[in-house]
Amino acid sequence: MLFTSGPLNKLIWSAYKVLACSVNQVTTRSVWRMFLKLINVNGWSCVDKLYKGKFRDENDNGLCGFFKKDNKETSTMYVLNNGNAMVRYKYPRKEVPFCSPMVRWFNLIYCGGYSMCDEDGKCISGYDNLFQAVLNGLKPIGFSLIKTEEVDRYVKKAQDRNIIVNATKKHDWIEDRYWVGTANQGTIKDNFDLDALVSSYKIMGIEYGIEELFEYGERELSSFLIDFDYAHPSGMVEYALNGLILGYAFESTVALLMGEIK
Repeated sequence: MLFTSGPLNKLIWSAYKVLACSVNQVTTRSVWRMFLKLINVNGWSCVDKLYKGKFRDENDNGLCGFFKKDNKETSTMYVLNNGNAMVRYKYPRKEVPFCSPMVRWFNLIYCGGYSMCDEDGKCISGYDNLFQAVLNGLKPIGFSLIKTEEVDRYVKKAQDRNIIVNATKKHDWIEDRYWVGTANQGTIKDNFDLDALVSSYKIMGIEYGIEELFEYGERELSSFLIDFDYAHPSGMVEYALNGLILGYAFESTVALLMGEIK
């Protein structure tokens, strides 16, 4: 055994215990971020102590948002909420030409089943923030569940910002709620560089059939507010189209198509 008896071994053993204790204290604080070498892409800290996870800052506050880890050939995006990892997206670590202010990681907080809190622990994944993201040109289209008596106010607010709105569909089982769909003006090719998008998919290794995206270039964004089954895409191109019009980060769609979401 390494530690047996004698003054020297006792000294070594004492030093070892001090080191172990220090490592343990750091582990309970921010070692997970340091060890994984996470890069803050769009993240913040939350002071809420309830249900705090292991991903923490130097002040022992839970991390929220989007933090990336780069490896030699791949990158992994961690989606964190108060220190808890909700999901991980793994994709090739490559530079791509496609970029749009409406297609971003932050829009994933509005994805069904997600939840994200702000610095004070308040949920920011609600329909009001989703609605506002479309109005601010940070999301191509969106669907918000609104109380019946508030629908007219939301419709007027969207129209005042030159946003196309559709509020004709009632919720299937909540009687006093309407789905209010909102979309920015213009066609897909008006809002996005499809050449750069298709090229980016090819750089990531997704080539077969991806050029079918060009066929959607002339469609108005608002045309997807009615009778488009965005909840059940079929095939690679529909998944890519879904990610685009809902404003989800390009890399997150790549991870989905590659089966690299955990």
